[in-house]
Amino acid sequence: MQSDIKHVWIRGPKLRQRWGNMPPSTFYDHLKRGLIPPPKYPFGPTTPYWSMAEVVGHERAAMGQ
Repeated sequence: MQSDIKHVWIRGPKLRQRWGNMPPSTFYDHLKRGLIPPPKYPFGPTTPYWSMAEVVGHERAAMGQ
């Protein structure tokens, strides 16, 4: 499955939605504290994206898998 998503990128609002409509303040607090993976900037210096491969890896680690 990991190879299917290694080139998929997701923006912050979709990531927050994936995690149960997490409020922006909570999302950025978690980001600041290192509780979620940091964003990358593959499409320009001002627009953050998250790698779905990293997101799924993070979710699996959080679930102890």
